Amino acid sequence: MYIVDRQPAPTPQQRQELSERERRFQLARVLRLTETMLQRAEAGAWEELEMLERERKDELDQCFDMQCAQPSLDVAEALAALVHLNERIVALVREARDALGAAHRAESGRHRAAGAYSEQLPSAYSKQLTNAYSKQPTNAHGEQPTSAYSEPLS
Repeated sequence: MYIVDRQPAPTPQQRQELSERERRFQLARVLRLTETMLQRAEAGAWEELEMLERERKDELDQCFDMQCAQPSLDVAEALAALVHLNERIVALVREARDALGAAHRAESGRHRAAGAYSEQLPSAYSKQLTNAYSKQPTNAHGEQPTSAYSEPLS
């Protein structure tokens, strides 16, 4: 013989309260994840941010899959905080994107300048060498050096 402790099934009101409580806990986890995401964005840890964002998306999907008659004030406040934190994260991501774009444009400009310089360098260098070797050598006084036989060197 088994003794079974049976509790009555929860009423619809109790199920609703339980569902609302679960949603609040999930939203609290989502808020913690979002705060961590903000910290990672501030630190420039973009790969970690991306991983946390996927985790947060899964949590949010689960949270809103729960049916709830009417969200409580706590849920509304949590959502408002979530939106605010998310806006800060988006602003940091945009700043980083813009800075990266500016750095890329500057690097491209330096690369183009180096390319243009390297294209001009051989011809300018060869002209300089040609001019240097086409002149008759002179000494420090501008005179052509002579050999031991007093003849100009050619």
